[in-house]
Amino acid sequence: MLQIIIWDNDRQRIAKIDTNLQAALNELKLKGVILSNSEPPSLARENLLSRLPVLEIAGRYWSMHPGVAFSKAECISLLSKFK
Repeated sequence: MLQIIIWDNDRQRIAKIDTNLQAALNELKLKGVILSNSEPPSLARENLLSRLPVLEIAGRYWSMHPGVAFSKAECISLLSKFK
């Protein structure tokens, strides 16, 4: 089972990414747990503030377009690497 953490400080973007991740997991028939971390000290400590949103999947960090939610297609592309 994959553990996926959404690192972001925007709740609307987190909700959109969560929805897209759930759809991607279902489409790829993968099981995963989706968490989020929006605590400013944690974001700063991990040096992620300039790259948000960031997905942490199986301990690896992924970012696409700063300030833009991951699309369903982007989520599928990332998660297919773990199939």
